[in-house]
Amino acid sequence: MRHLLLTILMIGSLGLLYADTNVSGTIAVDSTWVVAGSPYIVQGNLTIGAGVTLTIEPDVIVRFNTNVNMLVRGRLIADQVQFTTN
Repeated sequence: MRHLLLTILMIGSLGLLYADTNVSGTIAVDSTWVVAGSPYIVQGNLTIGAGVTLTIEPDVIVRFNTNVNMLVRGRLIADQVQFTTN
């Protein structure tokens, strides 16, 4: 019984390690998107503000909902990142 409970807890916590991160609006401070927050779901229009850097780590997945865009007024650093639609 104890092993079963431990197994259930471990499986349930896996979702916390790689949970969707919903984003939209304006990024106003330097930010980094990491694999642990992947996939990042762009739910509404997203703007990287002037003078602001968004760094997206390798292997991060960024999914855009329909009719949503990203406007880069600052700087976007993204290497080995997968951009896709939701």
